[in-house]
Amino acid sequence: MSRCTSARTSISAACLLANHYERVQKYEMANAIYVRLQPSSPYYAMTQVQAAINDGRLNQPEAGVTKLKTLVERDPKNQDADVWTALGDLQRSSEHYAEAATAYDKAVAGMKGRRSAFIQRFRALSETPRA
Repeated sequence: MSRCTSARTSISAACLLANHYERVQKYEMANAIYVRLQPSSPYYAMTQVQAAINDGRLNQPEAGVTKLKTLVERDPKNQDADVWTALGDLQRSSEHYAEAATAYDKAVAGMKGRRSAFIQRFRALSETPRA
């Protein structure tokens, strides 16, 4: 087995273990695994999104927002709808409705055939306090 294959197997196993921790609601343990992945990993963006969602589950949405904003800043043109939707969800949970709507707009702009960001965007807009 090549060294590269061995490293990928190890990363895949770590991601599976983190997923198990999420299923049993051990979000801190899952995030402890995710934090070890390097930005060069092909799984990095996915695990950062998942860690941010876990932050929201741990009532730490601002930590999740920071993770996702950092991810976007690293590669602003190469983010999929999942990144923007997760960012919008965390911002909406913190009652930052205008920012959530902006994130959902970016999710919609980058999506292909997915409707959930549309629905979440309208939820954020409907929850925006009226002046």
